[in-house]
Amino acid sequence: MEGFLEVARRGNVSRAAEAMFVTQPTLTARLHALERELGEPLFARTRRGMKLTDAGRSATGARRWPTPDQRRPAGWCWVPHRR
Repeated sequence: MEGFLEVARRGNVSRAAEAMFVTQPTLTARLHALERELGEPLFARTRRGMKLTDAGRSATGARRWPTPDQRRPAGWCWVPHRR
């Protein structure tokens, strides 16, 4: 689940893998295993990265994730929204 959340935050498997100190193929395999276990895709894969699907957003409990290139003020912290 940690890998899933890291990819959701960064929008990119390679950057997430680097941040987690694992290889990209390892993280990709973990994501595919999680999607198989849940029975639906958690990400829409595009040339520009990965975006959460509705199922992915449900799995995180988040309605919106900040994009990696958004500037965050000092002391910024992400708080999940409850439905």
